[in-house]
Amino acid sequence: MPVPTRSGPLCLALVLFVLAATLITVMLATVLRPGGNAGSNAPTPLSMARPGPRIDATADAEARQMRSATRQLANELSAAARCDAGQAPHRFSLCVIPALRHAGIGGRTTAFLLRGITAAVPTGRCRNYLFALQAANDASADNARWLYASLYQGQPGDHQRHMVAQLALNAGMLHRALRAAPADTCSPAGGELAS
Repeated sequence: MPVPTRSGPLCLALVLFVLAATLITVMLATVLRPGGNAGSNAPTPLSMARPGPRIDATADAEARQMRSATRQLANELSAAARCDAGQAPHRFSLCVIPALRHAGIGGRTTAFLLRGITAAVPTGRCRNYLFALQAANDASADNARWLYASLYQGQPGDHQRHMVAQLALNAGMLHRALRAAPADTCSPAGGELAS
């Protein structure tokens, strides 16, 4: 049994009605502004300029916290880089695993938080510093996760020496990122305008 369908002229009339209703709605929305009449030139809440990002005490406090977290990760990686590469693999892994875990998770988290902090800061020295800190934490986390995954691969002696060297490079990268700018770079009085 055939399924009844709408006739061609009825479908065309329905489509034209929907198009006309949509066109009228769009015209009314553009002519009439919220909270006023068609001739009003007063700015609407959507057209008013929003204040741009600025350096304030919150940005300074957040930047200092991220700097502190980065310093802690760098110190842990430095301590792990001093582990004896000549010891048994089990003892060596007990020495380096905590730092690798903290750097892998903490570095990624710090980089994630820095993305949000950086978005609220205007272009200048502070933002550049926060970008560099974010990149260093991100790279450190990637390197730590890679080292953690490769912990039990290769011969114990050479592999452990390579891992200690990588840990030292990773810690050095974070320490250099920390020293890239003075501590007051993101403070409201830190001379942000002199980029």
